[in-house]
Amino acid sequence: MAALTLFSLPDARGAQRTIGTSGANTGYSGQHNMIYKPGIGYWAFFKATNADRVVWRYSPDGLTWSATDESGNKVTQADVFPFLQIAPNASWGNPSIAYASSKNRVYVVANDAASDTPGGGSTVDGAQGDATGNKVFIRWGTLNNNGSITWSSIKPQPITIRIRTGNGGPECQIATNNNNVTYDPRSQRSAVIAYSSSTAEEYVSVAVDANGSTGFGMGALALTNLTPDVTD
Repeated sequence: MAALTLFSLPDARGAQRTIGTSGANTGYSGQHNMIYKPGIGYWAFFKATNADRVVWRYSPDGLTWSATDESGNKVTQADVFPFLQIAPNASWGNPSIAYASSKNRVYVVANDAASDTPGGGSTVDGAQGDATGNKVFIRWGTLNNNGSITWSSIKPQPITIRIRTGNGGPECQIATNNNNVTYDPRSQRSAVIAYSSSTAEEYVSVAVDANGSTGFGMGALALTNLTPDVTD
């Protein structure tokens, strides 16, 4: 009979690293914040100490961390949604990511840092209006083997819908513009992003907490068919 002996090794533990300063965090459960590429390293995306600042860092081994800003400079951490690129808008600080391995891309989304603004837009039957209201911010980047990221432009994406109400609550989306409720993203909350593909199509989807213009509740809003370059 074979004998199995277990040995307890004193102080055997993995190395621990704190990669954010005081106040930095990943925000909400259900969001994705880390990518690992075998043989290349790790990318982490999180909220910096500032409430409206999304940053990223890279490590080849999980021990040493840094980033490369969009000017090519080595920095401690780099912004994903630099304020000067989206001013006077600002992104909320808690990001979520999706990794498209077939494209070697990371997709990042963050909610709106502004106060809640009622959504509005077209009142034509069958129209989806997004002229006003809060938005989400989307960006994708190519992961380079040296740990840097080559970024796309930033897309501020409104998501505002009108829903007909009746029988005490929402009915079908945009059926008619009698007795409408308008919904848009609820700012300073979570947002998530996903990439999906088949042999024929590719889509990027985003979802965000909903803010309604009346008392009719709706948990979330989603766009499910953005193009892979999030241009439409």
